[in-house]
Amino acid sequence: MCTLIIAVQVLKDCPLWIAANRDEVLERPAAPPSIDSSGAVALLAPRDLEAGGTWLGLNACGLFAGITNRFAMVRQPGHRSRGLIVLDALAERSAAAAADRIAASGPGDHNGFHLVVADEKEAFLVWNDGLRLQRRRLSPGVHVITERSLGAGESRRITRLEEDVQRWALQSASDTAALVGFLARHDEHDEPLESTCVHFAALNYGTRSSSIVSLGAQTRFLHADGPPCKTPYVDFSEQAEALMKTGC
Repeated sequence: MCTLIIAVQVLKDCPLWIAANRDEVLERPAAPPSIDSSGAVALLAPRDLEAGGTWLGLNACGLFAGITNRFAMVRQPGHRSRGLIVLDALAERSAAAAADRIAASGPGDHNGFHLVVADEKEAFLVWNDGLRLQRRRLSPGVHVITERSLGAGESRRITRLEEDVQRWALQSASDTAALVGFLARHDEHDEPLESTCVHFAALNYGTRSSSIVSLGAQTRFLHADGPPCKTPYVDFSEQAEALMKTGC
C-alpha cells in the first residue's frame, strides 16, 4: 500500500477513519477481505497470496493496522515480508500494544516501512528507515502517510491530500463520493507516482485496491478490488460489525 490517510478524533461520532490505496505489481495475486479466526484475535483483512500477509486489516478488538513501503530503499529479497508485520500488529489488543511490539523488532528484519496502528482511543506510527525503528503517537487531526513520508522523498501527493481531506472533514464528511474522488485522482501533470490512483503500464504497476474503514457509532469497511477510478467499492461492513461483536 502506498497511500494511507487517517483521521484521528476529527469526525463526529467517528474517532477513527482511514482511507487507503494499495499500489503493487499488477500480476501479484491477492484475495478480497475475509474473516480469519485462526489466530489469537480474529481479524478482517484482504490477503497477499504471494507472501501470505496483508497490507491492512481490522481485528475484533477494534484495532486497525495498515502499512506502506518506504521509497528509495534497496529491497533485500531475503527479508521477512512486510505484510506479516500487519498480521503481527493485529495479533495485539490495542494500538499501544501493537506499536510496542513492532517497535521492539529489529530494523534488519524487514525492508523499510511505515506502519499505522490505531484504535478508537489512540493512534501510532512506527517506521523503519533501514537503520533504526522509530515510534510516535499521532496527534488528533488528518495524517497522510505514503512511501515518501518521514524524509523518504518529496511528494505533491501528500500536501494535496492533506489539504483536501482536512477541508472535506470540516465541510462535507458525509460525502463519500468526494472522498472516493480523492482516492481516484490522477496527477494533472501525468506523473504516475504523484497520482493517488496509480497507472504505470511501463512498470506493470499501479493501484490494485482501495479501502475505507471507520470506527465509532458505526463500523464501516468498504473495499474496491481494483483502481478506485473504475472499480466500485464492495461493502464489508456487515462482516466488520460481526467481527467486532465477537470481542477480544
